[in-house]
Amino acid sequence: MTPIKARSLEEALDKIGFDMGSTAETVLTTLNSDGSINPAPMGIIRKGPVQLEIRPYKSSKTYCNLNRSREACVNIINDPEIFLITAFKEEKLGSHPIIFNHDNSIKQADAVVFLTFSRMEEIDEERPSFIGEASSVKLIKEVPIVFSRGRAQAIEAIIQATHIEYCLKNRKSADKHIGRFNRCKEIISRVSSQDSSEARIVKKLEKMINHWGSQI
Repeated sequence: MTPIKARSLEEALDKIGFDMGSTAETVLTTLNSDGSINPAPMGIIRKGPVQLEIRPYKSSKTYCNLNRSREACVNIINDPEIFLITAFKEEKLGSHPIIFNHDNSIKQADAVVFLTFSRMEEIDEERPSFIGEASSVKLIKEVPIVFSRGRAQAIEAIIQATHIEYCLKNRKSADKHIGRFNRCKEIISRVSSQDSSEARIVKKLEKMINHWGSQI
């Protein structure tokens, strides 16, 4: 890994695409109590020049880990398979295993932001807000990658599938998220090939959702 060329951490966050007030979809890695690494898809909101906010569910390992250590790595990743594996904690869902670096980041990441969380605020009964400051930013891959609507929709489909699973487990209506999932599926069918990774991901998600008890 090489340090990103920027005059400041604020400029570094600008360079890798963190817009002020916007949510970026990332994979957050935190340390479990036994020293193992917990990766989880996480929306990150830029709240200030070097301040980032996350809102994990209180039932998640991410919440428990941040309560204990107050440190995390924000992994910027363009591979929807990594999101799929980390969302449902099943390595078999991907074609390649996730590899972790000694600094707890993910080797396949395009860039990493290292965060130290200074405070936590209650938002509602299910999710608090953790505010962290970037201590360093590192660029791993410098080769440009074209924007793919298919990859973007695959990541959105994974996010919607996690909401569907949560709703069904808690006996709540999942119709809204099922509708959004189906829209992602329709776009992928138009812009991606049948043997693309995003097309395969949607098929895997469909099987999982049907197994949870909701026909799509």
